[in-house]
Amino acid sequence: NNSPFAFCDAFYATYPNIEYGEFVWMAANISDADMFKVEGYLAWKWGLTGNLPAGHTYKTLPTF
Repeated sequence: NNSPFAFCDAFYATYPNIEYGEFVWMAANISDADMFKVEGYLAWKWGLTGNLPAGHTYKTLPTF
């Protein structure tokens, strides 16, 4: 089942007390470089760059 709702139901069943700040859905697999861009963008957006690993491409440089 490729329904995003099926994924959400299964995820919530496993982690019922989680709070979502943002949910990103990709229609296909993305490259590692694009994944780093998304991680960097979200870290900068939410003020969480300190949580990125030291060698992360976008720890000190925003993606935008």
